[in-house]
Amino acid sequence: MVNLFSKLISRFTAGNASIDLVLDKNIVETGECLHGTFIVRGSGSRQKVNHIEVDLRAASKYYDENGHLLTRDESIHSVRVIEAFTIEADETLELDFSFDIPKYMPFTSLTTRFYFKTNLDVSFASDAQDVDHLTILPVGIVKNFMEGMKLLGCQLIKEAYVHPYQEMRFQCTDWMRGIFDEFEFNLNPYYSHAVVGGLFELDKRLLYTHFGSKMDELDFNEIEGIFSFTEEQMATPEKAAETTKEFVEEVHRRIMYQLTGK
Repeated sequence: MVNLFSKLISRFTAGNASIDLVLDKNIVETGECLHGTFIVRGSGSRQKVNHIEVDLRAASKYYDENGHLLTRDESIHSVRVIEAFTIEADETLELDFSFDIPKYMPFTSLTTRFYFKTNLDVSFASDAQDVDHLTILPVGIVKNFMEGMKLLGCQLIKEAYVHPYQEMRFQCTDWMRGIFDEFEFNLNPYYSHAVVGGLFELDKRLLYTHFGSKMDELDFNEIEGIFSFTEEQMATPEKAAETTKEFVEEVHRRIMYQLTGK
């Protein structure tokens, strides 16, 4: 009873231990192992730490069907990195930290941001938390796809991560301008070990200017669908640009054939 009473007194009078995660760097690539140091500072009394847990989280903004701006915040990968230990009164501990960034995950873009949320679970005290922001860059075929879009003169103007897709809206500045001013590729990054794939949608506003009634008559749906580009097709930014160009132009040819018979 005396021991429990002393623990309760410690909780309300001695303050809590604190934690600070110091990263070696805050710009990383998917699949990279990130290192750093935990700095744990004790309170005015001896305390037991149950564990340290680190949660890699994604925050992104998007508009719903009614045009309301929403924020999505979700866990990407959570790891209990250090198990129980004791920190003495006013002691400062430095503990090594390492974290494997998942290889197949979304990446930092216009609205999608990433951060570590560190939780220090302390017995008979409020948990201590720390937040550290980081930039996560794509690699491999996803990186090549994005660079290929730049080679085509397509500018990313809208982006959001809404699990499982990272939605990308591009504006044409040269190629296809005046035909499809904008189009979307919604990538599923969790399958990017072998393909760049997901959903696509081409902007039909310009087509409706000339073929609106015909499109309604046909119950037109060729404007959207599924895409899948292989690792070979995305082997370089140049091949990625060529593959994407051929894909969009083939969709356009099918559309025009349905609308005009040519």
